[in-house]
Amino acid sequence: MLYAVQESSALVAVRVATGTVLWQRYVSSNESGFFTSIVIIDGAIYITDDSGTLYSLNAANGNSNWTYPAGASQLSTPVGANGIVYVTDDRGILHAITAAGGKRLWTHQTVSSGEIGPALHKGRLYVSTGLAVQALDAKTGSTVWSYTSPTTGAFVSTPAVADGLVFVGSTNDNLYAIRA
Repeated sequence: MLYAVQESSALVAVRVATGTVLWQRYVSSNESGFFTSIVIIDGAIYITDDSGTLYSLNAANGNSNWTYPAGASQLSTPVGANGIVYVTDDRGILHAITAAGGKRLWTHQTVSSGEIGPALHKGRLYVSTGLAVQALDAKTGSTVWSYTSPTTGAFVSTPAVADGLVFVGSTNDNLYAIRA
């Protein structure tokens, strides 16, 4: 299946082999439409709109599982694992939401980040928080460690994690590799 968002804010599922439209759902009533990429985790589609709402839909039929209003105007692309979905809002609040019911588990305040979302790897979340990068316990939201830039550059990208390192870009034109 291929999932796409139309300009009309409709989410569409297409069978790739035939081009047949399997279903189409108007998910958001917001005129400006969707903000983030489509993310599929464990049979559910997650997407946000410009009103700060996170949507969960059944990937097979497009039926709504739940909606989560974050109370902000902009959300990052969601990430998730182990029954929890994470999204950062434009006020810098990281939200942990149950995948089963869309209920908030916890929040963690960082700095305003908008589309800069968290990275999830081996039970930890990695977030850019302006002049620092933080590692958080994915279950509780508690800070595991924090790395502060030795320069005045701000961390302005979603971290990437590989080979025991956290990679993040900075406004001082540096790419940092920090031990995870």
